[in-house]
Amino acid sequence: MAAALLWVLLVLVLLIMAVLTLPLEFTFAASLPGPGGPLEGSVRLRWAFGLVEMPLRPGRKRAPPPSRVLRGTSKGRRKRVRIDRLLTNPEAWHQAKILLMRLGHAIHCRRCFVRARVGLDDPADTGRLWGIIGPLTSALYRSRLDVEVSPVFHGPELAFQGAAEVRVVPLQLLGTLLSFGLSPATWRVVRPALRP
Repeated sequence: MAAALLWVLLVLVLLIMAVLTLPLEFTFAASLPGPGGPLEGSVRLRWAFGLVEMPLRPGRKRAPPPSRVLRGTSKGRRKRVRIDRLLTNPEAWHQAKILLMRLGHAIHCRRCFVRARVGLDDPADTGRLWGIIGPLTSALYRSRLDVEVSPVFHGPELAFQGAAEVRVVPLQLLGTLLSFGLSPATWRVVRPALRP
């Protein structure tokens, strides 16, 4: 009886792992024709090499339930994370960089296309903004991402059109997040932020 139960558990674990190795493919498309225009977008999900394909629609936001405040007791208080300690810790920035690099290896962007026009009221402000955005877009242009942003100096404008296709293997993503969350280096950074 015990051997049969172990075989059933082993088969279930293997089935779950096999399902988690099937890639998820997300296709995003969005467009904003100009200031005041409606933002249009769509997301499609493909799973098991196109065997399952469906559009994803954002659900309606529900109002959060009223929070109850416990007074006169310290048992109901939760630990607060001190964000300022994380932001001023250079090791936290190093760990964030490591996480982003690992997520970049786990999430594969197969195609990315962005065309945008950006302008502010004052042409000088647009020039300052372009001084920040311009080098970033040129660096992205040299990579596999097809991103092109144009400055507009004659008035305020924000318009873009873009599409992307992202492929994720759930088991690889789960392993990346678990290895990062359970690493001693991550806990060395998080522990001081949890202290009061």
